Amino acid sequence: MKKYLNRFIKNDTGGALVFVILLFTLFSIFGISLMTASISNVTTSTKASQYQSAYYIAESGLVMAMDDLQTAVKSIGTVKEDKFNEEIEKIIDSFGDKEYRAESFKPISGTQPKAVVTITKNEDSTYTIKSVGEIEKNKRTLIKQFRIQWNGGEYIEPDDNSNPQPNILLPENLAVFTNGKIELSGGASIVGNIATTMNKNKNPIILSGGAYINGAVSYSEQRYNFQLPSFPVYPVYSTYPNKSWNNYDVVYNGDVRIDSWQANNYTLNLTDHASFDDIKITSNMTLYIDVGSTNKSIVVNNLNIENGHIKLKGTGKLTIYVRGNITMGAGSTINETGKIDKIMVYIDQSKNPAKPKEIKLAGAQKIYGSLFAKDANIDIDGGGGFQGNIFTGGSTVSISGGGSGNPSYIYAPNADIKLSGGGTVKGTIVGKTLDASGGTSVTYQYIDLTKLPFIQNNQEPPNKVEVGRGTISVDGAVVEK
Repeated sequence: MKKYLNRFIKNDTGGALVFVILLFTLFSIFGISLMTASISNVTTSTKASQYQSAYYIAESGLVMAMDDLQTAVKSIGTVKEDKFNEEIEKIIDSFGDKEYRAESFKPISGTQPKAVVTITKNEDSTYTIKSVGEIEKNKRTLIKQFRIQWNGGEYIEPDDNSNPQPNILLPENLAVFTNGKIELSGGASIVGNIATTMNKNKNPIILSGGAYINGAVSYSEQRYNFQLPSFPVYPVYSTYPNKSWNNYDVVYNGDVRIDSWQANNYTLNLTDHASFDDIKITSNMTLYIDVGSTNKSIVVNNLNIENGHIKLKGTGKLTIYVRGNITMGAGSTINETGKIDKIMVYIDQSKNPAKPKEIKLAGAQKIYGSLFAKDANIDIDGGGGFQGNIFTGGSTVSISGGGSGNPSYIYAPNADIKLSGGGTVKGTIVGKTLDASGGTSVTYQYIDLTKLPFIQNNQEPPNKVEVGRGTISVDGAVVEK
C-alpha cells in the first residue's frame, strides 16, 4: 500500500494544469462577486443621490417661484386695493403647474431635472405654494404658506376717467326742489326754503286745506340740473365658499340660508369681497356680517329678508350690490340702529324697461343706510323706510305714515313724489313734482353734501383715494409633504 501511494505522489503528470485551472476558477468567482457588489453599490448610491437631489430641486423651485412672485407683486406698483386684488388673481393664475426646467437646472447623471410649482389660495386668504422636484422616477414635494398684503396709507387725486360722474350740483339749504308743481293740501306743511324751475306766472305752487309753507319760495330756479349720478358697473368677485355651522349648510352653492334654527345668529366673516346667489332670512332670525377693519363689498342676485335681520360687525363699511330684487317682510331690518354711513345698497335696473322694479317697505321694516336704485319706484308705508339717503331713477316715490328720525336726502329727479297719511321727512327732497296731503310735513335739516354717498358733486373737490403697494410675508417654515 505504501509503495502504491508513493508512486501516485511521484507521478505529477498534468497536476500543475489542474492546479492552475482550480486557482483561476477561484479568482474568477471572487472577481465577479466584487464586481457585482461594486455595481450594486454604485446603483444604490446613484438612487440615493437622485432622491436627495430631488429635494434640492424642489427647494430651488420654491426659491425661484417666490422670487418671480415677488417681482410680479412689485410690478403692480402703487394702486387702489380693488385693482391690486384683481392683479394678484391674475398672477396666481399664471402659476398653474409652472415648470422650471433646463434653463434653471443642470443635468444630473445625464438626466434633466425639473421643478413643477403651483400656488393655491386658502380659505383664510393665505396662499400655499407647492414645488415638486423631479429627476427620473424620484420626486420630492415641498410646501410653504405665505400672505400677500396690500398696504395703503398713500392718498392721491382720483383718476378723472376711473369713475366718471356728470357735473351735478345738488341743491343745498332747501327743503324741497322740483322741476314741476308743488301741491300741499289737508294740513300739509313745509318748514324751510323751497324752489321750482317753473315760472311764477304758471302758478306752480298750490296750497289748500290749511296747508302752509314756512320759508322762502324761489321760482325759475335754473342753477341745478336734474341728472342722476353714474350708476356703477357691478364688480365681479369670487363666490363665497360653502360653510357649515351647527350641522347645517348655512352657505351652500352661493346661497346664504338663514332659514333654520341651526343657522340663527350665524356670523358671515368677510375676509375679502365676495359674490352670492341669494341671501334668505326667515322666522325672525339674524345674520351677522363681519366686515373686519376694512371696507367690504358683496354682490348678490336676490336679497330676500322675509322676516329677519342683518346686523354688521367690525369697523369697516359694507356695500351691497343687488342684481335682482330686495324684498323685506314683517319687521325685518338691515343694520338696525347702526350708523347710516356703514352701509350702501345698489339696486340694478329691471330687465323689462316697461316694468321697473319696486322697493316696498312697510310697518317696522327699516334699513339704516343709503340706497341707490337705478330705476326702482319707492313705496314706504306705515313707518317703514330708509333711515338714510335715497337716490333713484324711478318715476314714483310714495311715503305714507311715519317717517325717518334721521335727516335724509331724497334725490329722485324723474319721480312724482307723494306724501300722505302723516308721512314726515327731515332733510331735503328733490323730485319732478311734490304732492303732500293729510297732515304730512317736510322739515329742512342740514346735510353735509360733501359726505353724501353715490355722488361727487362740484361743490367740493373730489375726495382723494387711498393707494398702496403689496408685500409678501411667509407663514412658518418649508414642510415636506
